[in-house]
This record gives sequence, structure tokens and C-alpha cells, in this order.
Amino acid sequence: MTELIFVVCLGLTTPACEERSMLFAETPPQLCALRAQAELAVWSGRNPRWTLRRWACRPFDPSQHDS
Repeated sequence: MTELIFVVCLGLTTPACEERSMLFAETPPQLCALRAQAELAVWSGRNPRWTLRRWACRPFDPSQHDS
């Protein structure tokens, strides 16, 4: 399983930023970058007030998430 981690910000003068993630169950890490671009374009279209700051793909590690 691969995780797409991305940071989005709301506001210009004092931006409020949040880290978000998406899981790709059948996407190997090597293909995550290709799939991420399309998924982030859809996400951005649905959330036009938020600005995408950065993103990265990594293997999913359940220990890095709250239960």
C-alpha cells in the first residue's frame, strides 16, 4: 500500500496549513507520482480555496497514524 502525503494551505497573509493523505491500495510506490498528479488535480478542483504546497509518496506505515 502506498500513501500520498500532501500539504494544503488556506489563506494568503497568515496561511493555515494542513497535512492530508490518500491511500493507494493497488499502486506501487514507483507509480504513485503518476497517479498522484491526477488525484491532486481532482482534489484541487473540488477544493478551490486551498492551495497545494507540496506532496510526496511513501510506503504506508500504520504506526505513523492515530488509531
